[in-house]
Amino acid sequence: MKKFLFVVLMVTLSFSLLFAGGKKKEKEPAKRAEEKVVEEEKGPEVTAGPKQGGTLYAAVESEPLLLDNHLQMSNVIVAVSDVFNDFLWRWDRDFGDFVPHVATSWEWLDDTHFKVNLRKGVKFHNGREVKAADVKYSIDRVKDPATGSPGAVFLEPIKEVVVDSDYSCTFVLQNPWYGLMDRLTYIAIVPKEAVEEYGDLKTHPVGCGPFVFEKLEPGLQVTGVKFDDYWMEGKPYLDKVVIKFMPVYNTAKNALIGGEINIIFWPEPADYESLRDNPDLGLFIYAQLAAMYVSMNTQNKPLDNKLVRKAVSLAISRDKFNMGLYKGLGKLCWVPILPTQPYYDPGWEYEKDIEKAKEILAQAGYPDGFEIRILAPKGAEEIMGEILYSDLKQIGITGKITALEIPEFLDTLLNKEDFDFAVLGDTISPDPDFFASKYLVPDGSMSSINGHWGNRADEIRALLDEGRQTIDMDRRVEIYRELYDIVLDENPMVFVNLAIRFPVFHTFVKDFYAYGDIRYNWAEIWLDK
Repeated sequence: MKKFLFVVLMVTLSFSLLFAGGKKKEKEPAKRAEEKVVEEEKGPEVTAGPKQGGTLYAAVESEPLLLDNHLQMSNVIVAVSDVFNDFLWRWDRDFGDFVPHVATSWEWLDDTHFKVNLRKGVKFHNGREVKAADVKYSIDRVKDPATGSPGAVFLEPIKEVVVDSDYSCTFVLQNPWYGLMDRLTYIAIVPKEAVEEYGDLKTHPVGCGPFVFEKLEPGLQVTGVKFDDYWMEGKPYLDKVVIKFMPVYNTAKNALIGGEINIIFWPEPADYESLRDNPDLGLFIYAQLAAMYVSMNTQNKPLDNKLVRKAVSLAISRDKFNMGLYKGLGKLCWVPILPTQPYYDPGWEYEKDIEKAKEILAQAGYPDGFEIRILAPKGAEEIMGEILYSDLKQIGITGKITALEIPEFLDTLLNKEDFDFAVLGDTISPDPDFFASKYLVPDGSMSSINGHWGNRADEIRALLDEGRQTIDMDRRVEIYRELYDIVLDENPMVFVNLAIRFPVFHTFVKDFYAYGDIRYNWAEIWLDK
């Protein structure tokens, strides 16, 4: 399970003075982690209002293994299957609240009973109306061990879904769980009869989303056509979406520039200036729900010393990581929580301070530093290892960097735990429990990296248990701020950046929007040509 989660998540990435005098940032508004920047579009003026019709040709960086949302949840599979699917609700653009979709309203009846009311008239692509029984079926299918869904682990707190009527159902939980709504933003509502007809939905998705599956051409592309009975009035605007599988980046880039496709989602930072300066193209820059970080093995000496870890945290330059990974386009990160979230405390932010780091390292008994081993997976993360090596050398910490192929890297990291420092990235969530419950407790799926907390383990476990079972937002804010006060005090991992992407598209592609969880607003895109 540890290896599976790590591979999926890597295909990717108020204790303000806890650092014993670390330089405090000026009190200016915190940068919004998922603030989106659309480069000024060049070309003809936009006509008033969205236009109906046209075909959008998009390219994704790999061929999805399947198109069944319930069977896999990698970034590419979710992004592509969203063309055909819809959900009870989705996050809004700031990840601050939920937007009704198949559901119109919801309420907590008590701490373990959550009632959902459905929108009348929502239809599946087979023409049948969506009912509460379909919600129950979709949840049960994901939870069923026979399905083999990676999403099952995230739905374990759900005891059962009770159908109250055609248009309402109640989620009965094993215990209070605030993260329910966040997790359900990823569970598509599908019809049982379609699953039974096709055996599964791997190669023939049937949902209630904006486009109806037309055909899958393995190794080439998948096509969806406009669903005329989609519940959003007047949407989708496009007649057709063709998503091409183009694993060779330069091939996709050249196809975009040449006009064969209209949008690519994963340009390389090295091409930022040339793509930005192309008068036929527009860019959309956004921070992903993915944090890059440096992990310290707190079971190894001298990293078991809290003062040593504190010195390391002050020696690390987030700006250097940002420039090396993202040409300065990324967002700096101190905790795996979005700055737009109520849990976030701007007081957590601090700046690099080499002199203070040296002072603390001497206080810890290592005035001349020591030698360490930095572990990195081969690929982009090797850059992180080189930057970390350069930063630590400034305070006398030296050693070597070992870059391994993914299988060997995972074995060394998760099973052997044979590292001093590791550089890597992982997805985060608008609900802080998602990341914390994987890393900060001994039974978390990534606990071998940061689940060793010594005499603070019981304190952390108590906070996580309370946070997971608290539905009062004010109390949850207090809990997770207290939790990350501990993380920043102990420094077992130092967060450096939120990963960024900047989809590039022809200027006639209008109202495109990318969410931080690498999902797109397929129903709202239109073409001005």
